[in-house]
Amino acid sequence: MTEQEAKDIVERIEHDLNNQQAPAVSVSHIEIHSPGLWAHIPQVAGVHYLATATERTLFGIPASLGVKANAPYTIHFTA
Repeated sequence: MTEQEAKDIVERIEHDLNNQQAPAVSVSHIEIHSPGLWAHIPQVAGVHYLATATERTLFGIPASLGVKANAPYTIHFTA
């Protein structure tokens, strides 16, 4: 994955988060399915990415590298 592709996906994640239509649910977790995307997130997300010893967040939401899937990411919701 190129850095530009990763940047485009991070922008899609931000767009999806900003356009979430269900007010009764909240975002609980962002799961990244692509190791290539995961590797680029610190650079392309900039201030929207934070890594501590115990947690990584993207747009203030816990994020992790998950099992490979057809989609590059999944946004998990809670009611």
